[in-house]
Amino acid sequence: MFKKQKILLVSGCSYSDNLFLSTDDKIPDDMRGNWDMWPNYLADELDLLLLNTSKSGCSNQTIFYKVMENLVKHKSRIDTVAIMFTSFERFNFNRVFELSPISESITHLDKLKGNRNIYDFDSWQSKLGVKELSINFMKSETFEHCKYPNASIENNLNYMYMIANYCENHNIKFIFSQAIIPFNVEGMNQVLSEVGHNKDNYIEKDYKMIADIFLNNIWFNCLEKYKNNIVGWPFLPELNGFYMDYLRFKGKEPFYPREDLWCVSKYDVHPNKEAQKIMGDIMIKKYREIYG
Repeated sequence: MFKKQKILLVSGCSYSDNLFLSTDDKIPDDMRGNWDMWPNYLADELDLLLLNTSKSGCSNQTIFYKVMENLVKHKSRIDTVAIMFTSFERFNFNRVFELSPISESITHLDKLKGNRNIYDFDSWQSKLGVKELSINFMKSETFEHCKYPNASIENNLNYMYMIANYCENHNIKFIFSQAIIPFNVEGMNQVLSEVGHNKDNYIEKDYKMIADIFLNNIWFNCLEKYKNNIVGWPFLPELNGFYMDYLRFKGKEPFYPREDLWCVSKYDVHPNKEAQKIMGDIMIKKYREIYG
């Protein structure tokens, strides 16, 4: 019976990972994790066996790999694919580790300033020099001349399209959403104004630039076909879309304004237990709108 049960295939980052545990060790253990995440609520609602491939810190590139691998592996057993995509500026380095130049650089700079950053902890990635690699990348004289935001956005929309297209062609139900801000322009401005090779003459970028990149590439147009399956499409508030953090931090329905912004703690902005339930409700509502 177990082997015949249909599967809900889920993927995402720490916002979806059942093994999520906050690295803020200053708060009680029962506030750090080990609670139901949104995929659990969706699986219960649909009465499907949950196969959750989410992993904290992963990129959409890794999400794509894991989802496609399990679609091929389990074939007709997959009933529904549900994905909460992560930052577009993360990418997988040769299937060895994840690199996120903007956020890793910010963490590195915070450490140099003596600020507390719960994400700056000793790990095998640190020993590999990931943060230093990110800083050097952002310092590069060619960085601003390369099309980093363009490539990040186009690649990630491509991953989304390929999964959606596969599901459509194989009669697999699917629902997508976006966990965190797709591309952190403010973070890029912060880093480049501090370590960029022309930091003294750096001109800040804005979210209109990101919106323009979204609108003016082939994968956006391809995904428009599947917009009814995507919560908050096209994700950017500048384009009348939203991502989960935008709803949380702005206190927009079904969230509402709270002093703690629905965060795990003052230092850890991951969604807390209550926020996970609400995100589950959002995904369930969209699913029912699509498939009844």
